[in-house]
Amino acid sequence: MNTVLLTMTIVTAVGLGNVAHAADSNTRQTLGDRLEVPAQPVPLQKKLPSRGMSMSQVERGWGSPSRRAGPVGRPPISRWVYDEFTVYFEHQHVIHSVQHHRNSKAT
Repeated sequence: MNTVLLTMTIVTAVGLGNVAHAADSNTRQTLGDRLEVPAQPVPLQKKLPSRGMSMSQVERGWGSPSRRAGPVGRPPISRWVYDEFTVYFEHQHVIHSVQHHRNSKAT
């Protein structure tokens, strides 16, 4: 799997002595940490269930989930986990669908 990483450098000046020394010796000195930010998930080929769809519509369109959790709380929230995404329901209707990161698995 190819992973695209964006690289950001955070520059931190540590004391004026280092800055003055770098300016005097005509050298460029950069102090800091490298922060790697993973690229956004690649869009799914298949459309995710949309807000307001019923549980039966989701099951007809995407099949049975690999795991069902809930309902929990008030209002009752249920979660259906598929291989590539998770669907959240309030009562019997979709409130949100979330794509999984490719390098992680839903728990």
